[in-house]
Amino acid sequence: MALSIAQSRQNVPYPSLIEIFLMLLILELILEASVRLPRSIGPTITMVGGIIIGQAVVNANLVSNLLIIILAATTIANFAIVGIQNSFALRFYKYLIVLTSAVYGVFGLLSGMVFIMAYLGSIQTFGVSYLSFKMERDVSEIG
Repeated sequence: MALSIAQSRQNVPYPSLIEIFLMLLILELILEASVRLPRSIGPTITMVGGIIIGQAVVNANLVSNLLIIILAATTIANFAIVGIQNSFALRFYKYLIVLTSAVYGVFGLLSGMVFIMAYLGSIQTFGVSYLSFKMERDVSEIG
């Protein structure tokens, strides 16, 4: 698997960090365009645009195939987030994780994830921790 990944990056002229930021910038532009287009054609145009741009940058050897797969999975995961405020926060944290991973490698990735989880654990909404799984019910409502 490592040889396959190295082989896909063989003809790419940019370092991984520039390659990732280039594609993340294009992806952000596509996502913002989908918000501003009418609901009937917005998702269709952004999907087709993403496919065409992805294929073009891979054929031009500007990015590797693996990066396109990773960014597609990231984009699909972004659409699973509920609420526009949560989406903006995660889009911001994504860039921080990329920077820490580029500088410190796997240690940067893990430490960035720990810091984000610590921050999310410190947030409280109506006195309940943001990462709390326990839901208390009011007994008077049930009966």
